[in-house]
Amino acid sequence: MKIDDIKIGTQLKIGFAIILLFGTILAVTAWKHTDRIASEVSRIYNHPLQVRRALGGIKADVLSIHRAMKDLVISESDQESEAILVEIEKFNADLFKEMEVLRNQYLGPKEDVESLNTSLVEWQSIREETIRLYRMKSIKAAAERTKRTGAGGEMVNQIVTNIEIIDKFAFNKGEELYLNANELNRSLNRQLVIVVLFIFISTIFVIYLLMRNIKRPLTELSSSTKRFIKGEIGSRSSYNSKNEFGELSRSYNELADVIEKEFILNKNSSKLTGDMLIFEDAHKFCHKLLSNIIELTNAQMGALYLLNEKESQFERFECLGMDESGCKPFSALNFEGEFGPAISTKSVHHIKSISPECRFTFSTVSGQFKPNEILTIPVVVEDVVVAVISLSTLNSFTDEDINLLNSTSNTLNARMSGILAYRKNIKISQLLEQQNSELEAQKNELLSMTGELTEQNRELDMQKVQLDRANRLKTTFLSNMSHELRTPLNSIIALSGVLNRRLEDKIPKEEYGYLDVITRNGKQLLDIINDILDLAKIEAGRDEINVKTFNLSELIAEVVEMITPVANQKGLKVIVSGEENLTLTTDFNKCRHILQNLMSNAVKFTDSGAVEISVKTKQESLILSVRDTGIGIEKDLIPFIFDEFRQADSSNTKRYGGSGLGLAIAKKYANLIGGDITVKSKKGEGSVFTITIPLTISGSDNFRDFPHDSVIDSQINESTNFVEERDPVRILLVEDTEAAIIQMKDILEEVGYTIDVALNGVEAVEQISKTIPDAMILDLMMPEMDGFEVLKNIREKEETSRLPVLILTAKYLSKEELSFLKHNNVHQLIHKGNVSREELINAIASLVKKSCRNI
Repeated sequence: MKIDDIKIGTQLKIGFAIILLFGTILAVTAWKHTDRIASEVSRIYNHPLQVRRALGGIKADVLSIHRAMKDLVISESDQESEAILVEIEKFNADLFKEMEVLRNQYLGPKEDVESLNTSLVEWQSIREETIRLYRMKSIKAAAERTKRTGAGGEMVNQIVTNIEIIDKFAFNKGEELYLNANELNRSLNRQLVIVVLFIFISTIFVIYLLMRNIKRPLTELSSSTKRFIKGEIGSRSSYNSKNEFGELSRSYNELADVIEKEFILNKNSSKLTGDMLIFEDAHKFCHKLLSNIIELTNAQMGALYLLNEKESQFERFECLGMDESGCKPFSALNFEGEFGPAISTKSVHHIKSISPECRFTFSTVSGQFKPNEILTIPVVVEDVVVAVISLSTLNSFTDEDINLLNSTSNTLNARMSGILAYRKNIKISQLLEQQNSELEAQKNELLSMTGELTEQNRELDMQKVQLDRANRLKTTFLSNMSHELRTPLNSIIALSGVLNRRLEDKIPKEEYGYLDVITRNGKQLLDIINDILDLAKIEAGRDEINVKTFNLSELIAEVVEMITPVANQKGLKVIVSGEENLTLTTDFNKCRHILQNLMSNAVKFTDSGAVEISVKTKQESLILSVRDTGIGIEKDLIPFIFDEFRQADSSNTKRYGGSGLGLAIAKKYANLIGGDITVKSKKGEGSVFTITIPLTISGSDNFRDFPHDSVIDSQINESTNFVEERDPVRILLVEDTEAAIIQMKDILEEVGYTIDVALNGVEAVEQISKTIPDAMILDLMMPEMDGFEVLKNIREKEETSRLPVLILTAKYLSKEELSFLKHNNVHQLIHKGNVSREELINAIASLVKKSCRNI
């Protein structure tokens, strides 16, 4: 075999193997050289150096121990002597450690080391005897032993002599080893030079052979490549060999063949893609595309199908080489026929070598054409097959045909996307033109409507102004009516109360009973008016929540105490059950109103049996039930019992009375404080009303903190004898209603108060400027100067800024008015009409007590 036919890789491997062998020989030689030198160095280190280092340590330890023994016998304290002994032990341990090194490393006669070791052992015995004498207080004898002429000194001299003998041998041995190492180094250097020269010459020869066998084929390949680059597409390499360069030459020639084919492919692709860019019209584009593909692939027939708008079928769009009846639409969902695999995989599908016996087994679009091969090209836009191109030939499609279609697929997809988008834009543009004309008509219609709406907005603004004015008038009317309706009723109730007290036992009982009828009916009428006004406040959104923390059991006890007399008259039991001492943080007055209404109704509509109040809690809510054994409610009337001015059965109105507002207000109050009232009832068996409210009310804009509609605080229980404990108390009553003046004077003068009367605000201010009373009862609705102006006037003056004031009014107070009273240090607010004598007296007693504290 010629050297040229040996593979370049093999040649390189042989060459590198030879070089590697030479390198290995050189490395082994150097390693042996180094190893022998290292061995000599190790011997020098392990014997002379280590031995002499150990001898130095032994000698130093011996001298240190000897010096310490001398210090021991002259030490002045036990502590010092003990420290010296510890030091001696330390040196002694180090001494025998160095002796162990000397035994292992010394190359001389072992007798030398044993002689030294014997001397050290004897010296240790001498030291122990000296230490014993020292401890027995034989200081002088011990000192004699440590001297040069003593037993210890002589033994030290003997040890030093032994050390010098060993040291001399070690020194001589080191000189010998050093000379041997130098001679060995010179010998090994000569051998190394010879080996290096041989390796160098051999390497040069190997490199020459490799360069010669590589350069020649490279020159031929380079020359052929340059010719190919200059345009000689048919240029090929003539180098022929069985080695790698021969294979490279053949590969180069094959690559040139491939490039030549690629050149032709690119030329065809350029022609195909160039024609794609000419047309924008879909039919012209598809017709040109199909004809070019048929021409470049040598196909006989072709068809192009587009996905319809419903994306359910591919429909014929262009067809060449066959009649239109052969281009049938096919499903886009079922992947049928020869198109199915291409649509499913979204890649070109090639059906080859169709057997004559089974050529019709395929669901082809054309039933008359008998192709040998079918080529299906999917057109994919945004991962959706939007078109399918089918080619048929009687011959065969080449790999170059497939490559042509694959290389132009991206351009085809992008161009088809643009064509379809352009087609869609044309349709949209036509649709937009139609819509624009319609919008223009709508615009004109809207312009006319805008004018009408503008006019309607002006009318709505005017109506809004009128509604705002009406709301203000309604509020003013409500405030005035609360005063105007209550004032005459309050006068009737007040005067009937005065007559009731003054005529007791002075007129016949029958006539005296007429006064009770007047008082009772007046109070009932006042309650109805209050209910109507309260309902109006709720519906107007002007009712407010007075948050207070209170004991539920006390509230229940208060209501039960109030209705017990009526229940006793009817022979009813009032039962309270469930949890006790629950604390609520909510509106006390509204809770009392709700419970009082439900309890009153239960007693009113129950002729026999019992009324039961049960209390329980669930999570953060209170559940309070009022159960009675009364007449009950029919099922179809239950949804209406919370309606205003309505009772469950209108026939009950004549028998039991009532305005039909109680439950409506109770329901609305429960809603205001975040709760609800539900009812279960059966005709003839009784009813159960259940109140559910939160134990602690959540935040609301209607919250306030003012003692509205409340009587004297439960902690104040002043005796009516309070006025007897000091000079007569002067109270200024500012009131323009004669009945109220008579009522107040009748109650208060009886218990010893002096009452001064001012019929309006101006008169009140004048009287206060002359004489400051101990307290003042102030009406709010008065001519000339109302109660608010009076209160503002006296609070602006230092001498009356702390004057106790009790408000007595029949007026409905707004949130702003209540806030004004609160910030002007009003002690109490009591509504006219249903004024309790005891509560009024206690309230005045509280005022007077406060006045005394201010003094």
